[in-house]
Amino acid sequence: MELRAYPRIPVDLPVFFATPESEGIGVKKGSMFNLSAGGCAVTSVTGVEVGTDIALFIQVPHEDTTIKVDQAAVRWSLLGEFGLEFLRLRPEEQERLHLLLTTVQ
Repeated sequence: MELRAYPRIPVDLPVFFATPESEGIGVKKGSMFNLSAGGCAVTSVTGVEVGTDIALFIQVPHEDTTIKVDQAAVRWSLLGEFGLEFLRLRPEEQERLHLLLTTVQ
């Protein structure tokens, strides 16, 4: 029985993220392997701790600009992978995310 609020869609998209600790150092790289309207899962050589808030930048195929998630919380982290819950997106970024979800299905 699926208890998730939003269905997960398998994807393979490059992402960049910044933690409060990485300010001034630069963004970290990762690869998103599933996506929903409420969150995503990422694999990265950079580990992050559960409870950390990050800014996430999703590289959209065939677009020059990323979708920016202003605030996402790390809900789980294990062996080079972590799950994020999207907490804050601007309305225009939410629209772009919705469009991405409809095109990758």
